[in-house]
Amino acid sequence: NGVTYGGADASNYSFSNQTTATATIDPRSVTISGIGAANKVYDGTDIANIDLSNVIFGNMVSGDQLTISGTAGTFNNKNAGNGKTVSLSGTIFGGADVGNYSFIDQTSTLANITPRNLNITGIVAA
Repeated sequence: NGVTYGGADASNYSFSNQTTATATIDPRSVTISGIGAANKVYDGTDIANIDLSNVIFGNMVSGDQLTISGTAGTFNNKNAGNGKTVSLSGTIFGGADVGNYSFIDQTSTLANITPRNLNITGIVAA
């Protein structure tokens, strides 16, 4: 078992080795980044379409399996504009190794709402 006992009085004792121990393994912290939102044309809503194709699990152990889904996005308002903040929520984490991790979720991203083209007809001159 590789355990050696020593000391001036070691020969006066009979030793029994401990065969088991308990320990707590804390979950590894993973930072989520790379969640994007699609640009859109003004449609009167603040709903954003989320893109999870470039998600990065920062600090994940190589070879582990983690997944992300369910993320919803909301623009800060429904109005057209560039570089608008999209709040992210509802993220669901999964995968074979999900129980070994705690997650620091990405809370926002940026996207554009472009003005909608408006066709005006029926104008007549007097």
